[in-house]
Amino acid sequence: MPTFPRNIHHLHEKNTALLEQIGFDPKHDNPNDLRTPEAYRRTGLFTEAAIKTIFAMHTPYERILEHRNAVAEYIGMILVRPDMLHARAKFEQFIKKRFRVLYSGTVTMDPDTYWKIYEHDFHREETHHTSLTRAALCIGSDCQLIVFRGEQPNSKPLADHVYQELKGVQGVYEPGTLRGEVAYTTAMELGVHHDQVHQTLRMATDPFGAYRAAVAHRQPTTMVPHPLLTFTGVGVHIPNASEINTDLPQLLGDAHIS
Repeated sequence: MPTFPRNIHHLHEKNTALLEQIGFDPKHDNPNDLRTPEAYRRTGLFTEAAIKTIFAMHTPYERILEHRNAVAEYIGMILVRPDMLHARAKFEQFIKKRFRVLYSGTVTMDPDTYWKIYEHDFHREETHHTSLTRAALCIGSDCQLIVFRGEQPNSKPLADHVYQELKGVQGVYEPGTLRGEVAYTTAMELGVHHDQVHQTLRMATDPFGAYRAAVAHRQPTTMVPHPLLTFTGVGVHIPNASEINTDLPQLLGDAHIS
């Protein structure tokens, strides 16, 4: 049996229990059938208010940032996702080469925190088919929060600089970027770019088969060597200057970062 990191085993166990709870069999059931209020309700991942918001698609959505200008412009952050937690040291080293790390610690993603950070993603039409998968992976799992400070004067907020210059594109190898280098190489080493993988890894990273279904239907449409990596190779949340004003206070509470 292949050896997987501890975080992958945790995701495998958690997702297996979730599928049993909602009565979903990825070998026979269609992940697109989970895009209903009833299915979301059975997962126990969302409040009733959240479910009503997710499926009220007839009303325009506008994200309201609760902590506008709460974070200084010289502060940046990244959040390493549960499936990449075993590579947290690689992400931290990437940041340390460029900035001064102010905080690095494990945070457990509870439903309320996840909803406040990612609510807007549920309203993006292109992510409807995978939104439940991403919620299942994150909620109830540990992530690594890394907060840092830029030492050199910059013409733009540090969060925007990192988002625009250092983020990279998942599934595309791009040295010097978080998703294009650190997440990419970690995903390749883990093996999540293969369509046929061990059941433990598949259940940990794509429990409903939603990512594989998307690739089978030729989504994404961009030509990349490993299409599955556009889903399984994301690895890290990188907020821009607007998003960090909601995300960082939500993750750290009243902790003082300067």
